[in-house]
Amino acid sequence: MRAAGAPAGWSVSVGGGMLYAPAFAGSSDYQLRALPSVRVTHGDRFAASYEQGVSYVVARSDRWRLAPLVKLDSGRDADGQGSFVVAGGRSDALGGFADIDSTVQAGARLAFSEGFWGATAEVLQGLNGHEGLTLDLALDRSVRLASGWVIATGPRLGWGDRDYNDTFFGVSPSASVGSGLARFTAASGFNTAGWNLTALCRHDNGWTWVGTLGVTRLLGDAGDSPLVRLKGDRNQVRFGLFVSKQL
Repeated sequence: MRAAGAPAGWSVSVGGGMLYAPAFAGSSDYQLRALPSVRVTHGDRFAASYEQGVSYVVARSDRWRLAPLVKLDSGRDADGQGSFVVAGGRSDALGGFADIDSTVQAGARLAFSEGFWGATAEVLQGLNGHEGLTLDLALDRSVRLASGWVIATGPRLGWGDRDYNDTFFGVSPSASVGSGLARFTAASGFNTAGWNLTALCRHDNGWTWVGTLGVTRLLGDAGDSPLVRLKGDRNQVRFGLFVSKQL
């Protein structure tokens, strides 16, 4: 049923939540962030949110969907202070490194579902900033509980080309001088493997609760980077809780 405040075919949800996560990819310092959450959809084809990007389904069947996708990678601030931080200090690990600008990424998302199983593949090319190519794979098994909650859990795998991996995990000559770390060039390859769990509950009054928990291990040159080995951690954990209301 369409929300009373939205035009025909459109749905708008607004809310926010808290996320506890590393200060940057590979960091051993954690920060608590208060994040807004806004999602706009039109029918079952168009969807837009900060977390999932902007997509429009152009081809589909009963089991799969293909959608062009645009996302924003927020980059990395060398001062170690993330956006919307409410607790947790600045990370000093990036001293000597340059900022990584926010990057608009464009590509596609392919989603497949069969019964309680779902899989997605996202391939994205950076149009500015890191200008790298990434591939993210996810597999989930969903269970609906009698309480109304839906639990989805499964593995994750990430790959990046040389431009992407070297931007985030390499140590350039200037960064080496500024940080004291040895020079390091990161090649293309799989950079993350992990497991994610999401719990979601939608109420008839329009409220939605979402909890997330993810563990990630940095792989290959990402895990071997001096920035991660000497000033960070290959193992990453993040969890959050969000609530939103359909308008």
